[in-house]
Amino acid sequence: MIGGYDDNLTGGLGTSPGNAPTPMASGPAGVADAMLAYRRWNSRRSLVLAQTGILRFYPGYMDGPTVGGMFDLDGWTYVGQGLKLGVSQILRYDPLLSASTLSIGSIPPANGNVQTAPAAGLFEKPSVNNISNFEIVRPWGRRDSTSLNYTYRTDLFTEQDAGDARSHSVGAVHRRVMNGSFAVHGSYQFMGRGNTAADGGTLYSSEHRIEGGPAIRRAFSRESSIGLSVFAGAGYLESRGSADRSPYQTWLPMGRASLTVIFSPSWSMESGYQRYFSLLRGATENIYSTDTAYLGTSRRLTDRASLSTGVSYSNSVTPQASGIDETFRVYGASVQSDIAIGENWGLTAGYYFYNHRYSSPASVAPGFPPEYNRHAVRVGLSLRLTVAGTGHRWGQPPPRL
Repeated sequence: MIGGYDDNLTGGLGTSPGNAPTPMASGPAGVADAMLAYRRWNSRRSLVLAQTGILRFYPGYMDGPTVGGMFDLDGWTYVGQGLKLGVSQILRYDPLLSASTLSIGSIPPANGNVQTAPAAGLFEKPSVNNISNFEIVRPWGRRDSTSLNYTYRTDLFTEQDAGDARSHSVGAVHRRVMNGSFAVHGSYQFMGRGNTAADGGTLYSSEHRIEGGPAIRRAFSRESSIGLSVFAGAGYLESRGSADRSPYQTWLPMGRASLTVIFSPSWSMESGYQRYFSLLRGATENIYSTDTAYLGTSRRLTDRASLSTGVSYSNSVTPQASGIDETFRVYGASVQSDIAIGENWGLTAGYYFYNHRYSSPASVAPGFPPEYNRHAVRVGLSLRLTVAGTGHRWGQPPPRL
């Protein structure tokens, strides 16, 4: 249960065609959520099932709470001596359109991207989102392994078809371990995507992406280490313009890099950059080239208290027939502290900043704010109970897959 104050609950003045100006609404905000999770794992297989319900309260903006929820399944198992099969399924209902969930890229945003500054719902636009993923990993001796993956994703708005998106993605990654701390990766990915335009037609696009590079992990001591990965390549996109439906093709240099430094068991830092093609679902009909950078830190101050910080930046660009690019920039920052109380209870408090700006207000969907600036302060209480099986202390992460 978390409550606080937002200086800008809504997106403010709408300037797109047919959208009547609405005043910004500032005031209290609250979130209450509950999750029931089941985990079972050993050295050869793992299964995680989780069901979450979410209530959001904006008394100065909405008459009552909004209701959302998510179901998550994640599992893997070894078949025979080395073949590994994995499957994951996410099904989510979200009554609000939030900028942090707009982007649909060929590579999921890294941990910390934009989520460092969770945005309040910009306006009510209910959607059902589904992500199904399958993966097969095959080792080829002690040094080489190959993984094949397939992902099917749908983003459907329940009150209108405009903004609906469906995509299929298939890919392969080969990994070779050169020594204990150095490995090389190479990957290829194809995505076919279709999104429903405002006039009811469907805009189809296809994307190819190939990249490769090294990954290094080195331990300085038993308690400190550094991890660095750099992948570079290119992407090729075939699509149609949202204005005149004319076909176009484009190449884009692509890449991603991440740096993780563990200074001690109580202090770590993570940063990264990536470039990819993306679709801003529910906001525009264009395909964008998107650059994203983020930095996050985590520090355990005492046995019971921890502090985390994060900053992020995202810039999406799409060319237009007029020769003037349209841009969508997002800035975010957060500071959050967590304090354990006993074995199961915890307190949390944080400050969050979020800002986005779209360069062409006339190109966004009615109701979507081209410019949005928000500061928020929140405090809350959490409870974690083990219903059955082996539990763990509050503040400790569950076993990772």
